[in-house]
Amino acid sequence: MYYNRTISTDFEDLLKSGHFSWIIPYVKKHEDLDILIGRNKSMEFCSVYRGLSRILRIYRPISKKQKYGNFKWDAADKYIAMYSDPKVSLEQLCEDDIEKVRRQIEKTSEFTRYYKEGTATEAGSEGFYQNAIQRKYGLLSESTSALVIVDKEAVIGYDGGQSEKKQRFNSERNDYKAVKNNLQKKYPKDFGKADENSITGFNRIGQRWIHSFNGVEKRIQYIGDIYESFSNRSLPSIIQIIQ
Repeated sequence: MYYNRTISTDFEDLLKSGHFSWIIPYVKKHEDLDILIGRNKSMEFCSVYRGLSRILRIYRPISKKQKYGNFKWDAADKYIAMYSDPKVSLEQLCEDDIEKVRRQIEKTSEFTRYYKEGTATEAGSEGFYQNAIQRKYGLLSESTSALVIVDKEAVIGYDGGQSEKKQRFNSERNDYKAVKNNLQKKYPKDFGKADENSITGFNRIGQRWIHSFNGVEKRIQYIGDIYESFSNRSLPSIIQIIQ
């Protein structure tokens, strides 16, 4: 089994105090933004999201021999064209560039499916709840937080394939299924059936948080993830239930 999301020391230094040090403070200033830092087998990256939309990614390729390439930047196809200069060099890319894109997205109704703010009378989109919870318990979490979110959309790999997965986790999955079934009974209007994970977190005593429920109800397009399953509730109610 493998789960390595740790970025290199020099990339970390660039984010902390180097050329990319503007990114995290910028994301913290905007409630509609969140950040994901990590690595996979082919790259290490720092991505900025607005709801479900990746509006900026700074990344560095990793070869099969574990050699690093040069840093590059991109965004999801729908957003790359919004940059004043989609071919601007990474050395010149700055906060003003991404802010212009963020403001343009904010004014374009086409993108509300990826981020729509919830109100007291109307449910928000999946991206809204995802950002709200991840910011509260991730980017803006404090030492007293009940939960710390450490990752999202991560997949644990198994060298031995499905047989190793079953051997390691079948008994644990049964425990999770029992909790899931109890939640479905307690909140029948909110929970559908669950299969996949989207957010990885831990509580203060080190227990893994059950982080995502992907349902099958048709009344909401993306119902299922815990933030979307509660889309007909106010955000304070969501946080209270999670705690």
